[in-house]
Amino acid sequence: MDPSADNSGDHLDNWWEISALAKTRPRVMCVLPTIAVDLVASSLATLGSRPVLPEDSEDVKPELEFCNAVIVDTSARREMVEALEECLTEKTTPIILSLSKVGSSESKCSMAQRIAEDLCPVVISGKMPDIIALAKAVCSNDEESCKPLNHSDSIKEELKSEHEGRLSPLMPRSRPRSKSPARYRSKSPQPGGVQDKLHQKSLHSRTPTPKFSGVQFRDGTTVDMSVADTTFLAKKLAARTKSIVHIHDTAVITSGEKVVELHNYQMGMNLGHPGTACISASVIGSVVGVLEAKGEVPNLVNVGHAVALFAVAVEKAEEESTSNGAILPGSMKFRFFDALSQLNVPTLIEKAKITQSN
Repeated sequence: MDPSADNSGDHLDNWWEISALAKTRPRVMCVLPTIAVDLVASSLATLGSRPVLPEDSEDVKPELEFCNAVIVDTSARREMVEALEECLTEKTTPIILSLSKVGSSESKCSMAQRIAEDLCPVVISGKMPDIIALAKAVCSNDEESCKPLNHSDSIKEELKSEHEGRLSPLMPRSRPRSKSPARYRSKSPQPGGVQDKLHQKSLHSRTPTPKFSGVQFRDGTTVDMSVADTTFLAKKLAARTKSIVHIHDTAVITSGEKVVELHNYQMGMNLGHPGTACISASVIGSVVGVLEAKGEVPNLVNVGHAVALFAVAVEKAEEESTSNGAILPGSMKFRFFDALSQLNVPTLIEKAKITQSN
């Protein structure tokens, strides 16, 4: 496929950014928790990207000069994140913000809010509780953002609560909007854990789950929350931050106006492999790095294609790693990297169950 034919990526059937991964070999800096470093570095290398892994805060600035994208996770070492924040106030390197523990830690939620508001990440990726918590924090002064669409009063009360209730704390702050360059904001106008029973879908049954009966936060509390509720909040978060928001659990991606959804089952990788959400963020980071190297601005469909690449690879690996109805975690890991390296655009077009809506 000729990337120059249509680099806009506005159509679901144009996968040029995936075709360009191996040839472009973008440099992607990763500021991550230690537990995720190995899987993310392996994922990036498998895709042909060049992972950049600073070991100390002093390494961040010099290594950032040559990077096409940055993945920063809220569970990374605080001094590393702060060093990165300081550097990125002077640079326009596109950022992928990976949310971790935001739904259960006030300090991490504050960090995520600061990055989302001040550094203009192109993509915000996380699980449902973390997306919910950050959306509440960023949109705290927007009454409409705290109202889900046509759902129960109990849910509305949960979403409106600020410092108490079963959802994570809300830290409303009045701070000026960033004056950082908006080049890498989207041009097109998911969290701690979800109960296992919600994902017991047949490998061959791809119908979307209409409702999650329980979103479980890391403090052990559970809140009834539908996919529509969380998607509504994600859309508000995307609109407020001018970012593309990816909900890992439900494979929903939104720019605030439009929504792309993957219907491929992608939860098998979660078994025995902590840091799976960071792996999906690494695939997104590789695609964003390609776009930056080509002088393109990431849009909703580009990120949707990245998530599709991750989901199809996980699905293929799960099919090959299942024995007597159970997934073998060791086989799953290596099968996933094999699938990631072997997938091509024709296969993705055939296997990816991707839809776009308003």
